[in-house]
Amino acid sequence: MPSARQLQERRERIEWERQYEAQQREAEDTIEYQRYLQTFKDAGLAGKAWDVEPLPFSRWRELMPSEESNPAIRGAIASHKHLINTKAVAERDILAGSRPLEDVELQSLGFDLDLRIDSDIQLSTVAIRATFEQFSKRVPEFDRELHYDAVCDFLKRNRLEPTLLNVSRTFALLLGMGIVQRKPEPETPNPEVNQHGVNLRVERDPELEAQQRRKEYRTKVVVTDPRTGEGFTQYQLDRTDSETYRRLVFGEFAIPRVTDVIYR
Repeated sequence: MPSARQLQERRERIEWERQYEAQQREAEDTIEYQRYLQTFKDAGLAGKAWDVEPLPFSRWRELMPSEESNPAIRGAIASHKHLINTKAVAERDILAGSRPLEDVELQSLGFDLDLRIDSDIQLSTVAIRATFEQFSKRVPEFDRELHYDAVCDFLKRNRLEPTLLNVSRTFALLLGMGIVQRKPEPETPNPEVNQHGVNLRVERDPELEAQQRRKEYRTKVVVTDPRTGEGFTQYQLDRTDSETYRRLVFGEFAIPRVTDVIYR
């Protein structure tokens, strides 16, 4: 059984390693961030051709995948996400704006330019109502109060005929770009409260839970030896030698990290 001093030294060692790894990672990310800034200088992108400004280090670093160990890959992913996000915001602003889209823009979004209208005289209120009723039945995510005006505005602004196909494509586009809100989920009843408002939840007893954990520590089998079929409780596992612990916890042929077994 390790002494209090040994436990304290173990905690200090773990904290030191954590801080060291964090410092190393930040140093690697700083180098990649300088490369990210250099791409703007080399290509002359900042505030010019793409109207893209480089992110501050902290915000750029938030785009990095935390599970990726390779700093170059982390940096490339963060830079790519930034450009994609900037492009998406620009496209969203265009779709949500007041100007009609160019024909080439509508085509790139999948709209059929043959399904156009020249004036409101061509529109039939009855036909439009029937189209939206049919669309509502097919697409339960559509909410007339939330989405109808935005869909109609887009169709009218771009002189698109309100066919079922155009309504469907417009709704998917506005919803996917976050221009319209999603239909709120229906409220689900709280299983811990009955119809009279009485709380049915069983109150937790911390002492009983602690007793249960102590009991399971010595009695509950947490791993089975594949060689012998013998079961080990956590209590038994904590008292095995390092080699047995490695074999049972990490696998027969696994090679654990030093920090996994350094204190065994």
